[in-house]
Amino acid sequence: MFRIVAFIGFLSFWSLLISQEHKDILINDKDENSAFDILGSKLDSKRYFFTGENHIYQKSNYLIQFKFAKYLHRKVGMNKILLEFGSGTGWLINKYIQTGDSLYFEELKKFFSTENLSLYDDLYHFNKEHQDNQITCHGIDLERFPQISIAALNFMLPDKYPDNDSLSVSIETLRAIYSVADEYSNSDFYSDDPYRMSEIEIFQSFDLWIRDYERLKNRYKKYLGDEFEEFNGVVDGLKAGKVWYNLRDQRTLQETIFREQYMYAALQSLEKEFPDSKFYGQFGRCHIRTDNSSAQCYSYAMKSMICKIGEAKGPDKVMIIPIFYVRNLFLKDKKFVEKNMENFWGLDEAVYIVKLEEKIKISNEFNEKTGFILVNSLRLTKDQIPKDPYRSESQKKKIPSLRFSAEVDMGVSFFNLSELNTFINNQGMSSFNSSIPTIGGIFSVFSPYGIYYGMEFGIGLSQRVNNDSVALKLTNYRILVNIGTSILNTSWFSFNPSIGIGGGNFSLKEQRIIPDPNSQNLFSENNTNYTIHKNPSFLIDIKGELKFNIKIFSLSLRGGYLFDVTNKRWRNPNILSNSPKTAMMGWHAQAGLGINLKVY
Repeated sequence: MFRIVAFIGFLSFWSLLISQEHKDILINDKDENSAFDILGSKLDSKRYFFTGENHIYQKSNYLIQFKFAKYLHRKVGMNKILLEFGSGTGWLINKYIQTGDSLYFEELKKFFSTENLSLYDDLYHFNKEHQDNQITCHGIDLERFPQISIAALNFMLPDKYPDNDSLSVSIETLRAIYSVADEYSNSDFYSDDPYRMSEIEIFQSFDLWIRDYERLKNRYKKYLGDEFEEFNGVVDGLKAGKVWYNLRDQRTLQETIFREQYMYAALQSLEKEFPDSKFYGQFGRCHIRTDNSSAQCYSYAMKSMICKIGEAKGPDKVMIIPIFYVRNLFLKDKKFVEKNMENFWGLDEAVYIVKLEEKIKISNEFNEKTGFILVNSLRLTKDQIPKDPYRSESQKKKIPSLRFSAEVDMGVSFFNLSELNTFINNQGMSSFNSSIPTIGGIFSVFSPYGIYYGMEFGIGLSQRVNNDSVALKLTNYRILVNIGTSILNTSWFSFNPSIGIGGGNFSLKEQRIIPDPNSQNLFSENNTNYTIHKNPSFLIDIKGELKFNIKIFSLSLRGGYLFDVTNKRWRNPNILSNSPKTAMMGWHAQAGLGINLKVY
């Protein structure tokens, strides 16, 4: 009977594999692209091709993008790659993949991950082999990272300064801004903070330069010659980026709508410039969704760039292939794949291209039928690129990353127990030590944008005092959630100031010997009464952390001050109005040792 059931199960699984056509794209083999033949003749009628990624999976996303670009180039002559970056970033990338000039690559190394750099390097070597039909890259997004576009503007400038004084001042200012641009954040350029104190006000300098540029535009046009149109486009992207940044800070609906419209308008300009070309882009999946509302992206009605292309050009001109990630972080992706494709994706860690059955509706993100999806079953941390071949060790330390850290720690807390000690001294007992050793742990997340999150707990070692008839045992614990910023941040060291909120509790166990057995209470034992007194606290913690990373290990030194903002009286079971006030408030310091994992 068991064999019959197993045989029926095998047949069912095999029939599923046959009905659900799929191919392993062999993610680590850059030259083998035959799995994409599953797309068949549908490619021929398309002009726009989009794959939709989640940006966190950089290691495999880059390889998917490169393999599909090579395939489209061979099959349909696609030679225009669209980038989810500003036009200045696109210009800088395109200069490198066209020329291989290390000047541009050195600039890209300041801002991009190893995976991005590998894509650009692969495209450069691909172009060397295809001189007759080279691929070019084009940023169609508004500029969210102004430092990179400022670098592009600097490289577009001729070496010779103009004779005109006002234009000369403007150009020298731009070069000066470029010389320090990578030392500032996006918000430094786009958001005026009157409380920011630094050697120069980079926002004011940059804002004034843009206003001067508008006044001097005709002189710039004459000075730049053939480079002017691209230069002017980069400036337009920076201006749009500033508008978008402020819309985002205000949490407006216009933020997303403005950005999608900007990208669509930029694509229209490229279409006019290259009327016979076909275009491919790998964008965040929310940019390629085909419906107007999806909780996974936005909960309000809004047309994505793809919606606009479909409405203007017809949906038959667009091929959309979203990438679904079934391991690690994204449960909605996993549930969709489990529901519609059973277990075939889980046999190996691989990336499959899957031809969907007609009855399958992909998700609320994709109301329109796409026909194909990519299923990524690789683990998030799986190494596709074992080493960074592009940077020196000192350069690597400047690259931001998403990191997780789990530590155990030991330390000491200094609490004011004077009122409690005075009270028990009057009972003939010695004092509790106000310096309390603690053990605990902390789980931390360090984002690449300088934000630090942590959840920690600490348990104080117990203390005992007694006289002839009473023994007291004092214990405490606290649990805190922290948020802060990570500054002086490199791959091996960071300083993390933070503020935490949480709760804690002092517990005082009273053991009292009773001469009369008839007066025992519920918890009495061997003529001894036990009473538990509680002193719960709501805590605010201000602290700083020095964190040292040695490969996957981490060493931390933390110190701060706890504020107890609750009633300081003891409870048993009610507040005892005449009990001594005891606050879980004072200085604390810990040293921790743990594991530190970098995701990207």
